[in-house]
Amino acid sequence: MVTWIQHIVMSNRKKTTNISYFFSVYICVCMLCLNHVSTAQSAQMHLFAIKPDWNEKEYCGGDFGFKPAPINSPSISYSGMRSSSDLNQPSYNCTWQQRVNAGNWEPVSTVKGVSFIPSFYPPLLYNNKAGSEHIRYSWRLLVDDVANGGQHGESDIYSILIASNMLVSYSVTPSSMDSKKINIDLNVAGGLPVKKFQWVTTEKSNMDVLTSAKSQQQNLKDVADSMYQVEIRDGGCLNEVVVVSKKNKNNNNSQ
Repeated sequence: MVTWIQHIVMSNRKKTTNISYFFSVYICVCMLCLNHVSTAQSAQMHLFAIKPDWNEKEYCGGDFGFKPAPINSPSISYSGMRSSSDLNQPSYNCTWQQRVNAGNWEPVSTVKGVSFIPSFYPPLLYNNKAGSEHIRYSWRLLVDDVANGGQHGESDIYSILIASNMLVSYSVTPSSMDSKKINIDLNVAGGLPVKKFQWVTTEKSNMDVLTSAKSQQQNLKDVADSMYQVEIRDGGCLNEVVVVSKKNKNNNNSQ
């Protein structure tokens, strides 16, 4: 009787041991599979490029246009790979895309099957309608390495703002404070955003009517009814010199 009971106990122990063994093997296989899937899913291409010095800045691109410096080719790394020995000789398919303002991305340069991504040379940029709104040109790079699992990467977006030449109009109205004086209001469209003004009068008898502070304002208020000239500088687009005549009182004029 005792021997029969011992036989049953030993048999159950063997079964338990076998079950534990197979369960352990199953867990190990699952962990290896999960680790493999995790590694494959985390593999990712990274593009590193030095941003051009014109990125997110503003330039004048009037009648003569503006030529941006090239965007250098990026360096590329991969995460999720065990080592560089896992990589084949790359075969890149890459496309530079361009967008104007908030429009759609359009391909402007595409190369396939190259082992080195060439630099991109933006075209000459224009905004030659005087007084028009700024134009934002943007570029980005899309890369696929077809020799290494089709790894995909995208660059940062590089943008530049192109301003137009200035368009200036003015109006001359009588001063409400003094019937012998006038107000001159300037409207300046286009150009770069920061503008400096310098007013002078062309009649010697009125050379003392403008204080230093007033002569640097955009608009003149309560000044002698005279001839005035204003130079407008924005540091990039064409300077504008506008002559305002007292004969044009109550009229709008464009230069």
